[in-house]
This record gives sequence, C-alpha cells and structure tokens, in this order.
Amino acid sequence: GEPVAGPGRWKDQFGSAGKATMVVQLVKCVQLRHAEREDGVHHFKLQLSAGPEMDDDTAFSGLISGSGSPKAAKAGSGGGGTGCGGSVIQVSVPVLSIGWVHRHLEMLALRARGVELRLLREQTGDDDAQFSIHHLQVDHFTDGELPVVLNRRFLHINSRHLGKKALDLRVRWAHKSHIIQDVQVDVVPYWLNLEIGVLIRLWELADSSFNIGRRSTGARTPLSPPTHPCTPAEKVNKEGSQVWRLMSLAIRDLRVTIMLRSPDMSVVRDNPTARWIMRLPTDMPNMDVELKKMELKDTFGSS
Repeated sequence: GEPVAGPGRWKDQFGSAGKATMVVQLVKCVQLRHAEREDGVHHFKLQLSAGPEMDDDTAFSGLISGSGSPKAAKAGSGGGGTGCGGSVIQVSVPVLSIGWVHRHLEMLALRARGVELRLLREQTGDDDAQFSIHHLQVDHFTDGELPVVLNRRFLHINSRHLGKKALDLRVRWAHKSHIIQDVQVDVVPYWLNLEIGVLIRLWELADSSFNIGRRSTGARTPLSPPTHPCTPAEKVNKEGSQVWRLMSLAIRDLRVTIMLRSPDMSVVRDNPTARWIMRLPTDMPNMDVELKKMELKDTFGSS
C-alpha cells in the first residue's frame, strides 16, 4: 500500500506499477480564477491545480498503490473523492443571474443561489449525477402590483422547508446496460404570480424584439411522402431506439400556489385583441396545484 519508490520521472513510476500489477489512479485538478479590473472588465482564467492537499512535487507520489484499491484522492473543487479510480466533475455557482434586457432596461430576471452540479463516473462504468439549487426566484420589472413572478413559499423561521433546497435532483444509471437505477426529485412548495397585464406587456416586448408573432416568408419545400404504418416494436427497431429499464423513480410532494389577476384597463386600451379577457373571471387568488408523492418501480421505455 506504500507509494512506489523509484526514479522521479512519471514514466518510470507507471512502468514499475505495470510490472508489479498495481492499481494506478491519476487525479488532476483544475481551477477557474476570476478578476475584475478598474474599468469593469471581467477576466476568467482556467488553469491546472494540484489541489489543496498536494503540491507539484508530491502530486504523483501518492497515486500508485499496491493493495488492490487505490488511495482516495480529493478533488480540488469540492473535496469529494473519486472512490475507485473514476472521474468527478463538480461545479458550484454561489449566485447565478440571467436577465432579459430590452432597450437597455431589464425586464425579466432569474435569480438562483447555491447552484451545484456533480457528475461522477465510477470505474465500473456507472454514472451518478446530482443537481441542486438552494433558492430560485423570477422577477419582472414592468408595471404590475407584485414584482415577483415565481418564488418559494414558507420562508419563516419555523417552517420545515426553510433549510431544504429549492430543487434537488439525483439520477444514477448504467449506460452500457441501459438501466436507470434510481431517480429522485424533490421540490419545495412554490407560489406563482400570474398577472395577465404583465404577461401581455412581456409578450408585446418579446414580439417587437424577436418577431414571435410574425410568419416567415421562406422558400417552398416539397412535402415528404407518407410512411407505412408499423407496430411499436417495428418502430423501435427501424429508428434504432434504445430500450431503457427504470428501476426506481421517486418524486416528492409538489405544491404550487397560483395567484391569477385580471389586467388593468391600460393594457386593454393599448391592446384591443385582449379585451375579451376582461369578460372572464380571471381573479382567482390562492389556487393550490398539488402533485402527490409518486413512485415507479421496474418500468421499461424507449428513447
């Protein structure tokens, strides 16, 4: 279990390990550095790193062992080990902000805190993925009563959902055998504020920016001939689809409270096509949409 003693060159270390039928584990760490200058320009630099507990002289000294199981080496990004000679990609974003700017003004923004992504591929070929967001919120900056479109509920100190992550997704699968071993989805309660006037204003701005409602005048293309009908089994074989087996799927209780508000008269006056909305009973506060806990066991499907 001790490191191989020999010449300092890494080629000699690999040669000695191969002759002694030892297990070799290579750990390589990278780090992303950020700096902001006085003029406001952001600079990002991606460079190699030896990790918090290694240096360049001893990076290869502890990677070769002869006990049949390599030593657990820590990754520089999060301290999680590969375990059995696999590979780990871990991304952590403290704050993520995505905004839609129209004519130098921010109209819609998505704010996320505590975004974490971890991808693990073990030596056996099994893959494991974990994605989580601690807080997720969507805001708008147009005329309306509430500036928040989407936000999590129960943020008081006595809530049982206070310490939970807004979204927690975990998937474990084996690509070679086409088996999804486990899928877990956990979402905290959210509330959705739907103001019809705000949605109409955002649609008009998007239409003027991206020409969503206009048809494109492209060249004419000939129609493809119809295909002969076939059974689902023949369709899978013909298109080369892959059959996957889902061993376990667990979705926790999901609850979304929807607050629907009718538009104000200014929106209807500027947009005549939306006047029919005023005839509908659109003022419906506190509508709860619930999805009970769902579990699936040993299910087959094609992709």
